[in-house]
Amino acid sequence: MDGIIFDLKNFRAKQLNGMSQEDFAKQVGISQDKVSRMESDPKQVSLEILIKIATHFGMTLDELISLPKPMAQALSVDYTWSSAEFIRQTLLDYISHNNVDSAYGSEIKELAALVEKTIRKPKVAFIGRSDVGKSTMINTLLGTARMPAHWTPTTAIAVYVKHTNDRPAYMDEDVWVFQSDAATDESWDDTRLGDEAYCRSLRLSSGNYDLLNTYGTRKGEHFAESKATAAVVFIDSSLLLNCDIVDLPGYGTGDRMEDDLFSIREKSKADVLVYLSIANGFMRSEDISYIKDAIPSLADIESCGNVELKPLANLFIVASQAHVIDHGNLEELNRILTAGCDRFERALTDGIWDERRKPVALIERFYSYTSNSSVLRERFEKDFCSLIEVLPHVVEQRAKDIITEWAASKDAALQNVIAGYQQLLDDRKKCEEALREYERQEPQRHSAFQKARQRIIESIRKYKRESEEEVVVCYNNVITVDNLVSLMEQRDIRKNKEDLQIFSSYVSGLLQDETNAILKEKSRQLAADIDEFLDTFESSTAVSVDSVFFKASPFNAKQAFAAGLTGIAAYGALSTWAASCGNLWGYILVAKGISLLSAMGISVSSTVAATSAVAAISGPVVLGIALALITIITVFTILSGGWKKSVAKIFVESCRDEHVLDKLQANINTYWADTQSAFNSSAENLEAEWKKHMETLRERIHAYDINAITAAKAEAEMMRNFLQNIPF
Repeated sequence: MDGIIFDLKNFRAKQLNGMSQEDFAKQVGISQDKVSRMESDPKQVSLEILIKIATHFGMTLDELISLPKPMAQALSVDYTWSSAEFIRQTLLDYISHNNVDSAYGSEIKELAALVEKTIRKPKVAFIGRSDVGKSTMINTLLGTARMPAHWTPTTAIAVYVKHTNDRPAYMDEDVWVFQSDAATDESWDDTRLGDEAYCRSLRLSSGNYDLLNTYGTRKGEHFAESKATAAVVFIDSSLLLNCDIVDLPGYGTGDRMEDDLFSIREKSKADVLVYLSIANGFMRSEDISYIKDAIPSLADIESCGNVELKPLANLFIVASQAHVIDHGNLEELNRILTAGCDRFERALTDGIWDERRKPVALIERFYSYTSNSSVLRERFEKDFCSLIEVLPHVVEQRAKDIITEWAASKDAALQNVIAGYQQLLDDRKKCEEALREYERQEPQRHSAFQKARQRIIESIRKYKRESEEEVVVCYNNVITVDNLVSLMEQRDIRKNKEDLQIFSSYVSGLLQDETNAILKEKSRQLAADIDEFLDTFESSTAVSVDSVFFKASPFNAKQAFAAGLTGIAAYGALSTWAASCGNLWGYILVAKGISLLSAMGISVSSTVAATSAVAAISGPVVLGIALALITIITVFTILSGGWKKSVAKIFVESCRDEHVLDKLQANINTYWADTQSAFNSSAENLEAEWKKHMETLRERIHAYDINAITAAKAEAEMMRNFLQNIPF
């Protein structure tokens, strides 16, 4: 019974009608000082004292320790979002109150959308296998009971929890339930909350908090037949003033495969990931595999802004329902956390830290938690509060950076436009000659473009073929009996189920590292090819008249090419090229609903991080094969003699039976198919934008009007002035 957590203060207040410490001490026969210490530190309530309390007040010991626990007080955090919100509203007011001519209306709308997308609260995702207590934990943090939480797998849809202040004027109810977009098959995008038409088009129902039970739980009235995939709920809680929360469906229920896929995909949109694993089964192989896959795509917030943050400060690995471990024995819980961390570290390959800093002590990211005891959740709440209070400052700085860079790129383009108008005013004849030169060169340019485009497609096919061939070599080097035996000896693997599970996950990680390394190198080669492709395009669209460069036709090939990525779901190797574009890439991802911190973390990371993260958005680059292997390998518990060689043989056979190499090949094929699709989309957009640009140029020269050109030049100058005076 050691380690029972008993809330003596609550017992006096609720069960004894507010009896004073002094009276309680006299009745039980202990000192008032002892009562005060026990209320400050519930661990000091010994079994002997509990028996005294139960005996004196006519209760059994079971009745005493089973008394209902009070709803935990909501987590209190300092309101630090106010500065970012002020800047956001200031920018939106500035946009709405400046009468910039409609000629630049699309740019103004783009800026407004950029402000909306970048200056928004960090998103905290709660994820784990079903029935680990995600919803209960969220309720405890918020100090509410709004989220459905039971001792059975409950949450069946993604629930986005936002502060009541964030509810749009058109929403009268506390809860809206949404279906997926039939046209794109994508779930409701919470970043488009302010888009009334969009939200109404996907709304299934709206009403009070009871809807979460009806549509959002596996026992809900409409769960089986419903198309519901997401809901938004508005709650008044101080925590939600600084962040949004998303309660993702627990994976592994077997009810709906799409739940598992959705949870895996949505984690990549989170700025903070809270992963729950139940304390009495902490860090099983499924947990280890999931967290391993999550790390590369988790927002690299320590590299964002000027705030100093520890590596992986936004990853919390939580032993939930911690009170079930020897009645909340802290010593035993610390042992469980340490053992779980050790298993996790032993399953990690060195490659996972190639793209980000490794924590000095990974155990610092492991926590205990229960709604039943403030003592057992104290360290989590302290670190969680600290992060949630500092993240708004990071968002603010990163938003300023991306908006400033966006404005600078537009300003540079406007300078060319103004120079072009001036050239039209100064020398119409030379401009007409330049246009004729453009027209004369157009067939040749288009032919060269098609040939260059075909060369890129051939390169993609070549890199795909080489990737597949190199993965075969890699697989054949790793999955051999001799190599596996050598790895088991290096890793000090013992003949027990736990070690074999860890080893299986480790080898899976090796295959992933090798595959990512291959894709990384091929993606870099393709990125260089694309840069050359764009340089050639730029050269083919430049003309001069009498050795003077024609400035009346500024055109940014890189931006036009990159813009083609915004309309597609998967990027493949083009993510590596796009990552080299800095905030341009961040803007593309933000526009698609990826969180700012995640997007900027990707854009400032190296190529393989971008590859992994973007791949996670659209589907993993390689399959998590560890589970299939574990199922087969761990049936052999006690092996005699040369057991390592026997296990290695089983490993090799199971990989063959599970067609692991075929699955790796299939995913590589998908990766390069996505690459070709993305390239085609971007190339077509580049060509379309060029043709649109040339048509505008023809109209401008053929319909020559000095007054109109002067007015257009003035409009461009006004737009420059607007951009240069954006208030920060």
